[in-house]
Amino acid sequence: RTMATWEMDEPTMILFEQLKTIINPDEYSEHTIQDIIQENNHNYEKCVSSLLELATVSPEGYINTPTPTTSVADRDIVPSPLGTHIGYSGFINELADEVFSVVDYFNYQSNIVPFDFSEPSPDDLVLSTQAQGFKRVKKEKPAKKAPVKKFRGKSKFQEQQERESYQEPDPFGERVEAYTAHKKVVIQNSVKTRNATLKKIQLDKETKQPDVTIVVFGPSQSGKSTLIGQLSATLNIVTPQQIHRFKSDSASIGKPSYYLSWITDILADERSRGLTQECSTFQYISEERSVSLIDTPGHQNFIRNFINGAYLSDAGILVIDPETFEEDIGDIRERVIISKSIGISEILVVINKMDISDWSEEVYNYIKDKITENLRKLGYSSKRTRCIPISAFEGINMENNIDAPSWYNGNNILEMIDQFKFRNGDLEKSCRFVVNDIYKDCVKNLGVAVEGKIEAGYLARGDKLNILPNNRICRVKTILYHDDHVNYASVGQIVNVGLVDIPRKLIKHGSILCDPENESRLVTLFKAQIAVFSIDVPVLRGSKLLLHTYSNVIPATISKICKIIDPRTSETLCKNARFLKEKQTAIVLIHTEQPINLELYQQYRPLGTIIIRENNKTIAAGRVTNILEE
Repeated sequence: RTMATWEMDEPTMILFEQLKTIINPDEYSEHTIQDIIQENNHNYEKCVSSLLELATVSPEGYINTPTPTTSVADRDIVPSPLGTHIGYSGFINELADEVFSVVDYFNYQSNIVPFDFSEPSPDDLVLSTQAQGFKRVKKEKPAKKAPVKKFRGKSKFQEQQERESYQEPDPFGERVEAYTAHKKVVIQNSVKTRNATLKKIQLDKETKQPDVTIVVFGPSQSGKSTLIGQLSATLNIVTPQQIHRFKSDSASIGKPSYYLSWITDILADERSRGLTQECSTFQYISEERSVSLIDTPGHQNFIRNFINGAYLSDAGILVIDPETFEEDIGDIRERVIISKSIGISEILVVINKMDISDWSEEVYNYIKDKITENLRKLGYSSKRTRCIPISAFEGINMENNIDAPSWYNGNNILEMIDQFKFRNGDLEKSCRFVVNDIYKDCVKNLGVAVEGKIEAGYLARGDKLNILPNNRICRVKTILYHDDHVNYASVGQIVNVGLVDIPRKLIKHGSILCDPENESRLVTLFKAQIAVFSIDVPVLRGSKLLLHTYSNVIPATISKICKIIDPRTSETLCKNARFLKEKQTAIVLIHTEQPINLELYQQYRPLGTIIIRENNKTIAAGRVTNILEE
């Protein structure tokens, strides 16, 4: 049996170990020693006596001594032959020290005085000193500050109240307060400076050539870009070295006849496909006019860009290909309708590629008579329509009539462009500048460069204008007109403007720069007088359509057909109609899905004109008559 079968306390364990050191382990088992300790109640002397009584003769070399009759102290030591164990007679003297040490363990009374723990011990002092050396110093937390209320801007109602409470300016200058979503901007524009600038512009209008903007439109592949490229080469705006480079580059991709169109088509996709996708502007100054030609795409997929270019124009040049005239009559009709609805008053019909038809007079007269009749039905009288045969690729009838056919006695195309009537804009109105393009200027510190047309008023360097719909104030730093830096620009001019104090992401295509004193309106519900064109299905009340404005395309809904009127007499024919049929004119209520800047047609004609399209087809056009919800 092992020690694990009997649990002992500490004194019993010590007595057990002492007894094991003085006996022969082969003679006494552990179990025997444990039983002896229990029988003698942990008395060491009795346990030793019990062990001696049990001692017997061991194997060879072991001495068996009879039980002694004398005291333990009088017994003699008998040496053992093994040298490691002893007999009965020598047991006491050999282990006397061990016996007394065990007895002292139970009977010893210590003379050590207990430590007074009222004061820290030396060990405590050492441990506390070590702890302080490794202790982390905690930083004091700063006192909590009072919460700061963030300025989240003012509501439109608050802005309107503050503008209405605006006081009259002092005689030294005008002070206009414009509030944005981030900060309050105080604008100080000197009245004297503005009046001086207005006088200079009025003087320039009398002395310089008037500005006229012309949109070049027509079916795809009719030669519009080639026409403008030939004009730039004829007027030496493009150098011969550039033309030679365009020839070699276009020939390398298998389109050698497109090199002139590369002057205006600068995108890689346009050049590879031979298809104009975006509008581009070509400007020159003649003896009679300051001309801006806008090249527009002819493909149906990019008709939106054509509408944007038409909004910027005063007159139009319709380019026709004699070979595909019959096939393109539908596209020509739609573009003429859009041009008339927007307000283009004159059209010059250019019958291009006459060299392919061997300059046939019969072909020219046939196309001239047919297109003139169609234009007359769409609202263009014979006084507002002119025709000319040319070959843009060959450069015939462009600058002179030397190579023109003998049966044609009219003017060349440059002379006909100079005969366009210009439109007198109103300088007294508040500024309206429509952003048509945005690009990053290569010159540093010029801010954001935008291109567009001034539809009303004027702008000058240093003016602070509000850009809508983001309602942020910006400053005009530079103005470029015909690639020349100028101090001011007026209504009717297409210019490049460098804007500062505004990030690029807040300006988008179709944004309006306006006077902070008289801002453009941001509306979602308005009334308009529309005219319905040729349609296959009637326009129902509640129909969802696409609304095209000066530079935006917004989903809209015809919420209500207020009344159908006679376009000549404005007499009411039907009220609260459910649908509109072909060639009807009506007053409708239109609701847009998102806010848009619009103006009344009587005040700002381009910003008050709308085009309505559905399923890639123009179905109606009209003008804004009343704004109901801003």
